[in-house]
Amino acid sequence: MILTVGDTHGEHDYRKLSNHLVVREFGRLPDFIIQLGDFAVPWSNNPENKTDRYLCNWYGEKPYDIIVIPGNHECYTRIESMPREIYHGAWVRRYSKNIVFVERNQILTLEDKTFYCFGGADSTDKLGRVLFESWWPQEACTYQDFIDAKELLSRVSEVDYVVTHTAPEKVISMLGYEERLDGTSKLLTYISENLKFKHWYYGHMHKDVTYYDKYTCQYYRLRLIGD
Repeated sequence: MILTVGDTHGEHDYRKLSNHLVVREFGRLPDFIIQLGDFAVPWSNNPENKTDRYLCNWYGEKPYDIIVIPGNHECYTRIESMPREIYHGAWVRRYSKNIVFVERNQILTLEDKTFYCFGGADSTDKLGRVLFESWWPQEACTYQDFIDAKELLSRVSEVDYVVTHTAPEKVISMLGYEERLDGTSKLLTYISENLKFKHWYYGHMHKDVTYYDKYTCQYYRLRLIGD
């Protein structure tokens, strides 16, 4: 069983993944949870940070893998220092025994389902944050990401699902968040127009809503893939 969940924001919203809440809604714990960005663990540049260590241990007690599609509020300095490996066909950075961060422009295969993965977005609040302490420029997509996406789409025309942090431009406009239109949403527009998929799951907007019958924004609600 595969579930998706929206932003958990480090110590602020992690309890939505409490075992009893998940079991109450779905009858059992999943095999995988795909977290749609702004996981924010780890958040500190210090590997000995007590909050990060507590949350890593809390998640480590879960009997499932947590697959993070990085958001804009992530400590990219720490993520980029993590060991790199292939996980279910995708390049990831491994944080702990059951937590991985998926790199951009990857195809992940879980339970015979394929997922196109692309993290990141621009922080609209970066002016109130501290460079390399509470925001990281690696959150934004690059020109190389566009090149890589185009190359991938020359080989792959269809997946089962798309999992991202932000969304394509038309979806963001429907949500009324024009200030969140950025380079990543522009790239995702290209993806949406050139890749066939059954459904698209994303976070970032702190809402639970579906537009165009196939673009689902998640925040509080967990969803069963394919539901």
